[in-house]
Amino acid sequence: MPKRIQILLVEANNGDAQVIKEMLAVHVNLSDIVHLTTGQDAIKYLNDNNNWRHSIVIADLNLPDIKGVDFLMTLKADKELRKVPIVVLSRSWNEINKSFAFGAAGYMIKPINHDEFKLKIDTIIQYWTLCELPENNQ
Repeated sequence: MPKRIQILLVEANNGDAQVIKEMLAVHVNLSDIVHLTTGQDAIKYLNDNNNWRHSIVIADLNLPDIKGVDFLMTLKADKELRKVPIVVLSRSWNEINKSFAFGAAGYMIKPINHDEFKLKIDTIIQYWTLCELPENNQ
């Protein structure tokens, strides 16, 4: 049975974020989606009050304050934050190998086509609702 998941969306483009949140809202409550626009804000949020317990992070690589790969490296270097699955969003294929090398759980190209994008978001959420995820006490 699918379980409730929480999502931290790290997306600087508010238009993209709105579309993604609308797609996510089909699967999760809007109250279970936190949207932040910078990598540093996301790192701070995840470190504050054990917010790392979000089930998954969906993060754009094109952040205004930190390179996407550096964002991944920072999270994966932390003994608690490394447990959080991170699905990378990008408009490019350029960082796919680096993203997986630095701990991405998935890499998704943002398509131009709305239906294709919706299918990708639906598939990601369906997959992660079926997966077992780390607990904060392990």
